[in-house]
Order: sequence, then structure tokens, then C-alpha cells
Amino acid sequence: MAKPVPTLAQVHHVLATMPVATALERRDRALIAFAALTVARVGALASLRLGNVNAEEGFVDQDARNVDTKFGKSFLTWFMPVGGEALDIVHAWLEELRRDHLWGPADPLFPATRMGLNDAGSFAPLGLVREGDTRATSIELAQAQKPVLAESDVMLRLSTAGPLRIALTTHSNRLTVIYDAATGAAKGSFVSPATVQTLEFAPDGNSIFVGTENGGGAIWNTTGNSRKPLVTLDGAHENGIAVAHFSPDGGWLVTGSSDATARVWSTADGQLTSTLKGHQASLTGVTFSPDGLQVLTSAEDRSVKLWDRETGRHLMTMRGPTDSGEITGWFSADGSQAITLSDDTTLRRWNIATRPFDATLLKRQACGTDGGRISDRDRARTKFQGELAGLCVEDYGEPPQ
Repeated sequence: MAKPVPTLAQVHHVLATMPVATALERRDRALIAFAALTVARVGALASLRLGNVNAEEGFVDQDARNVDTKFGKSFLTWFMPVGGEALDIVHAWLEELRRDHLWGPADPLFPATRMGLNDAGSFAPLGLVREGDTRATSIELAQAQKPVLAESDVMLRLSTAGPLRIALTTHSNRLTVIYDAATGAAKGSFVSPATVQTLEFAPDGNSIFVGTENGGGAIWNTTGNSRKPLVTLDGAHENGIAVAHFSPDGGWLVTGSSDATARVWSTADGQLTSTLKGHQASLTGVTFSPDGLQVLTSAEDRSVKLWDRETGRHLMTMRGPTDSGEITGWFSADGSQAITLSDDTTLRRWNIATRPFDATLLKRQACGTDGGRISDRDRARTKFQGELAGLCVEDYGEPPQ
């Protein structure tokens, strides 16, 4: 599902103000710079190794034998010309790993945090964990014929309203640290009771939801070193929480899980208000309508579903033009339409404002030889703000109800 994204100017500001005194701080800054250059998925960022990056030629070899790529596909990703210091920051990090830490091609690009007791006797991050010595080589991974997730799996989120903040966590230690994006100073931290699977800032940036692998979740304050969450969800999914989204007013939270359900919660007390059942596979995205009254969900069953938030009633199912590939969806700025994007890069409009729903294609634009089609799904999401002017939309006939 579509998520708010920072502007390029905000990213450059964060990179320019982040602290760089320690290897951990330089790793975090390099991670943000690398993500801006490649728009790589979190799973890929977590599992990339030093040998996957060709800095001289400016590309990343996302080899599915040792990188957690989407659908296990191998491909090259070229650095995008984002300007600023991003490329220099990545080059400096690669050089530091090789020169100062003696990293080799099989070692993680963004290693895990080594935790322990500091001089004051407090539990704190102490440095980098070298995972490469004990990990399988690319040849062993090829023989196993399956990708392996890096133990250095790193997740980050950037707030887009209120105080600009960065949330950074590593799956291996359950510690989440909140940074002030303007100064780079740490504002708070907390430790979750189980491995973190998703992070989502509240609209005002003053709290953050953390979903864990055991299906539980909690909302935490983003300032101070919290020992207890502000709100704990009353109940849990059967499996881990993969995606989450706050309503625009912050009063509601929707979570999606690999148990094939989405659930809506009150953020005031963590009470479950409705369960959205109907998908046949793991949820891949959830989002609220601008007025907070409806929810869109997407799943690996290649469908997008529309729901009534209050009652949990299923209102509509949207599918792509083919029976294969992922589809995702989000609301138009006024909430009257749903936009779906399929793996073949086809965008479609669905009228959801009428009763019964008018599920016909609302706009069709001619596509040329190359179609002027969206070459990157994530880029397409960030471009959409209510209107799709200039984007190619193909008509595949009457969509299924």
C-alpha cells in the first residue's frame, strides 16, 4: 500500500545532519544514503553483502542466491542520480568496511549491532557484529537453492509530519532507537518483547507502532527511554504483523498479518474494533481512506479489498488484468477512487464513491511503444497524489466484482 514518503530535500537534510562519530552512526547514515540511491526493498538491504555492490560501475547485483529479492528474482539495480552527498557517503562506507574492519565480499553490507554493557554498566550498543565468518557462501546458498535472511536485518522509518524523526531497529536485538532527523541526536529508545517486523509512525510523529513476529503490537512514545508502551494491542494476530497504518486523525490503527487477516484497533486503549477476513494469503499492505472510514488491504492472493472500518464489512474486491503477479492499491486524495497497480505496471482507477460501486475503468490514456509505463512500482506510488496525469493506464475490460 502507498505510504507517505520524505522528499529528496528532506533525505539530503537528514544525511547532512546525522552524527558520524562511531561506526554505528556511519552505518546508519550509509543505510539511508544507499536506500535513496537504489530504492531497494528492506529485505534486500538486510541481506546484501559487500560483494553485491559494484561501486565503480554504479550498480548492485541483487543475486537471489544470497539476497532476499522479491519472488526470488535476480537483477541489477543502478544507482539513481539523487545528487547531494549520498553517493560519496556510500563509497566512504564501502571503503571503511574494507580498510578498517577488514570486511570481505561475503560479509554483510549493513552489519548488525553488537549489544553489551557499557562503562556505566548499562545495556547499550557497542559496535558492529561481523556475521560473514559464520555465514554460508554464495556457492553454498546456490546449492541450498534458497535465500537466507541476514541476521543484520535492519528496518527504518521516517516520520513525515510533526517533528521529523527516524526510527531504526535491527531484528536481532529488538531495540528501536528514535533520532531527531534535524540534529541527528537520539531522542528515545525502547526494547520490544519480541522480534520487530514492522514500524509505523503516528501522523503527528509523537508515537510509533511496533508490530512483532508473535502477532502482538504496541504504540510507543518517540521521546525518552521507555520501559512500557503507551498502548498495547488487546489481543494478537495468529502470525506476525507485517504491515500497519494509522488513520489520518491518529484515532485508529489497521494491521495486516501473514495469518491472512487485517484488524482495526482503537489507538486510545488498544481495543480490537473489527477483523477484516477474506484474503487467502499473507497481507502485503493496508491503508486508511482520507476520512478514516474505509480501509484498503492487499495480499499475496493478488487482490485488493475495500472494507468498512467500523463494521468490518467487505465492500469490494479489485484484481489486476492477469492471474499472476502482485497488486497493490491506495486511495485518491479525496477518497472517491481506489488506484491499483499491478506487477505489469498497469494502473487502474476504481470508482468507490457510488452505491453500488461503479467498477469500470474511469480513465484510459494511450500507451506508446514503450507505453511510457511506470518502470518502478515504488516510484509510481510516490508520484501519485490524487491525479495520474501523464501516467499510462491500459483498459483490460470490465474488472471483476
